Amino acid sequence: MQKVLIVEDEPNVRRLYEMELKREGFRVESVASGEQCLACLDQTDPDLVVLDVLMPGMDGIETLQQLRTRKRSVRVVLNTACTACSSNYLAWAADEFLIKSSDTSELIETVKRLA
Repeated sequence: MQKVLIVEDEPNVRRLYEMELKREGFRVESVASGEQCLACLDQTDPDLVVLDVLMPGMDGIETLQQLRTRKRSVRVVLNTACTACSSNYLAWAADEFLIKSSDTSELIETVKRLA
């Protein structure tokens, strides 16, 4: 069973993603910030990280940069409401980019494909 780490500062969105991915059979951990993501990375040892870009404190891009120095092989899906960010996701070393939506079907399909 693949393990997914959700990094999302909005509690309702975080719970929705966690619930939907668990329903699809993934083991899911979730945290509310980039700092928490990095703090739990070694214990969680995820196969894939779903990472919000726009978060208070350490944003998703800084989190991704630090994550890549620690766990280079982990797959990362940037998931954000920032449509302008889509043109840069490969430069940031993300594996995929999604626009946030309450319809989780695209997120689930992407996680299934990458995990």
